[in-house]
Amino acid sequence: MKIVAADPAETHAMELIRALDDDNRQRYPGEPVFGIDAEGFVDNGGVFLLGYVDEKAVASGALRPLEDGSVEVKRMYVRPEYRGRGLSREMLAELESIAADDGVRVLRLETGVKQPEALGLYRSVGFAATPLYEPYVGSRFSVCFAKPLPTREDVEFLRCFEACTLPEPEWTHLAHVRMAWLYLSRMDSTAALKKIRDGIKRFNAEVLDRRQEYHETVTVAFSRIISDRMWPDEAWESFAARIDDIADRDSPMLDSYYSSGLLSLVEARDRFVEPDLHDLPEFRDAPKAGEVGDG
Repeated sequence: MKIVAADPAETHAMELIRALDDDNRQRYPGEPVFGIDAEGFVDNGGVFLLGYVDEKAVASGALRPLEDGSVEVKRMYVRPEYRGRGLSREMLAELESIAADDGVRVLRLETGVKQPEALGLYRSVGFAATPLYEPYVGSRFSVCFAKPLPTREDVEFLRCFEACTLPEPEWTHLAHVRMAWLYLSRMDSTAALKKIRDGIKRFNAEVLDRRQEYHETVTVAFSRIISDRMWPDEAWESFAARIDDIADRDSPMLDSYYSSGLLSLVEARDRFVEPDLHDLPEFRDAPKAGEVGDG
């Protein structure tokens, strides 16, 4: 899909806006439609994007600045015949990239209880439910979400890690935690765990020359604990300041879950072994859902 910036008052944009409004009215008859004011939207700091497939406008998405310095995702829509191709994820990723490049720290959005596809999508890419904010306070159908965005430093850290250019002395235990936190805050746990697992193995092989062996059970256990301790709208610096037990490499934290010797077993290195003393927390995201239609 080709994504371009557009004026929401232009013809292609208005077609998608009307289609989204019609869909919302069918889902929520008699309820207000929380749209945007197309006239002057861009001049007032908004961003409106159109997605084209074979020269046809098939998807839209927008960003609207809020008074608290965060930015709200609006007008997410994909034509019904183009759903199921991942176009909503592409559009959302582009909006997130634009916001992050502008230094935005928190992305917000509102959708509705009758849009399970949207609810599933947003949760799967790192959004967490929050209290309703204006103008949705009092709405019986609204569901609001927020997602912290990585700083430029976070993005650079991940870029160096993924490219295996992060200097070996900087690949500390806390760097492991930061890497896991970044992936878990940006995507669903299945995708995040794959990034964490593959990234550590690649870094160990290319930078450490396998001097540090990969441990599947420790990796999964720490990832689940990190996920459980995360808060919505939180920056890395804040998270790092309150996780002394996770951040300390010599912390006996896993001793409360695993008995002595279990983690040293070869099978625990090769595959994930459930703890024998106390249940680990589960990853804090919802099961995957289908393609979003609107939101």
